[in-house]
Amino acid sequence: MARKDLYIDNHDDKIITSQAYFTTEELLELKRQKALAIQCFIRQCFAWRKVAAYYHAKRTKARRDAAAKALAEKKLKEEEEDRIRRRLNPRTKSDFTALYSELREWRHNQEKAIRGLNASEEEQSQLMKELLAKEVKLMQTIDKLRQRANSANKQEAIKARLELMASPKEWLTDQGDYIEVVTPYTTRASELVQLYNGLRLRKIPVEQRIDVLLNVKFTVKEFDCLLTREIITLCNRENDMINRGRSTTSLNGLRRRLENLFLQFIETPEFNPGAKNFQRAPAATTKLTKIFPKVQTELWTRKNP
Repeated sequence: MARKDLYIDNHDDKIITSQAYFTTEELLELKRQKALAIQCFIRQCFAWRKVAAYYHAKRTKARRDAAAKALAEKKLKEEEEDRIRRRLNPRTKSDFTALYSELREWRHNQEKAIRGLNASEEEQSQLMKELLAKEVKLMQTIDKLRQRANSANKQEAIKARLELMASPKEWLTDQGDYIEVVTPYTTRASELVQLYNGLRLRKIPVEQRIDVLLNVKFTVKEFDCLLTREIITLCNRENDMINRGRSTTSLNGLRRRLENLFLQFIETPEFNPGAKNFQRAPAATTKLTKIFPKVQTELWTRKNP
């Protein structure tokens, strides 16, 4: 309370007036309303999450369905391309079985169509003859494809066998790792395989072809038998024909025979020890691979230097 002898600073004083009285019931009602607001917000958050998860699952399913559809279309396309390839270029037994099955089905449908025509017996007989001629022609085509496939499969099998024969051996170490080991057998096989591949080359210069023939000749000359003599004779004959300027077409038969004989030389264990592991049964020495005595070898060498 202000007095004359007392100074009281009321510069920062505030006038506080009492507000309306807040009862307990009103406080509980306020808490209830705030709880309802919080519950509404939480439920809204849950709803947003549920909607987001729904759309995410929908988009994921759409992408998965699109990928599955694309994969199925790709698979169907590959199967169709494979069927076309098997028709145009059959290689396996199942391919030819499918071709013969389609041929029988085609003939059955053609016969059914001919019988359904309102034609006389003579006309139907003529149509059946034409159908038979077409069938024979198609069977001849399939037989040619079979021969071509057998030849290609045989060459692939020979190539795989020779590559395996010339490849380094894999040995298992104590640490569990594999190391490649080059043995004298694999080295010998690798040299022979390189010569065989050189013989199979066609579009090479004449000088390189003559070098290959000379290498083959001196390689087989280490062993004197009927097989090696035949190889040497063919090498000399081809060399002579090349020097005479004969065409490549006239040398095809000679070269194929030389390739086959040299392949037989490679697959003979007496000349290539590495070939022993690739034989189904121990091969007996034949008349072609029997080594001649030294006297006969010297006599033959004088006549065929």
